[in-house]
Amino acid sequence: MSTPLLSVRNLQKYFPTSRNVGFRKEKLQVKAVDGISFDLMKGETLGLVGESGCGKTTAGRTILKLIEPTAGEIVFDGKDITKLRPGLMTPLRAQMQIIFQDPFSALNPRQTVGKIIAAPFEIQKVTPEGGVKKEVAALMERVGLNPEHYNRYPHEFSGGQRQRIGIARAIALKPKLIVADEPVSALDVSIQAQVINLIDDLQKADGISIVFIAHDLSVVQHISDRVAVMYLGSSPPHITHIQLRCYQLFRNQIQDLSEAESESSLKVICLHQLIHQLAVYLILDVGRPKISAVVRPLSY
Repeated sequence: MSTPLLSVRNLQKYFPTSRNVGFRKEKLQVKAVDGISFDLMKGETLGLVGESGCGKTTAGRTILKLIEPTAGEIVFDGKDITKLRPGLMTPLRAQMQIIFQDPFSALNPRQTVGKIIAAPFEIQKVTPEGGVKKEVAALMERVGLNPEHYNRYPHEFSGGQRQRIGIARAIALKPKLIVADEPVSALDVSIQAQVINLIDDLQKADGISIVFIAHDLSVVQHISDRVAVMYLGSSPPHITHIQLRCYQLFRNQIQDLSEAESESSLKVICLHQLIHQLAVYLILDVGRPKISAVVRPLSY
């Protein structure tokens, strides 16, 4: 059995907060990520899905140590990086990259596109064969950008082009792992397919392992080899594409019911809890998915 490129065990990230109770403050914790575990093989794409606010982005950034984990274990390429200091993480950054959700805020407006894409070479002190400028031009052409636009600034590009710039920066050093944090959610539908196909082509060509974070199940189904569902910071076991389709049908029905019963907060809470139970339900017995069988036992 091959060794996973990335192994995550019981990963937790809690943020401290507080609330006023009378004349004193009570310390609390927001459990953004609460004990997720998974393995990612070399050249594999793992889809991480869930509703907004369930902790997907925090999980992705914690995996890359952009946010320090509260507890758990992160093993990358056979090395435990959980407690590595920032200085020791720098050499590993060349092999672990991220595509940010918002292509507008992910690029420095004061820098040209050429300088933005060349930043990884400068930070890692790497000089590619033929020079940095030639390599940047090749990267721009590879992601569908005109190399003649090397000296343009981010505001001169469309949203889809800006995301392509972010992708070019992410693949510049030929990383082994990329965390794609909802890379198409801020784009028009017509542009989403182009960016998804670009990521898919790059992944197949370079054998990159990808953690693809999204809440659009159809996109995840298209690009992912395996899928994990997150809810309130936790994740059940992985599900297959057939199970994902069943989950999608269930969720659509649940959303319709939730909107129909929006006047009752208790009913909405119960329906949201059902979404979390649903993924596990499908894994335990995928042969029984019937909407009526799940919804009918609920009573309010």
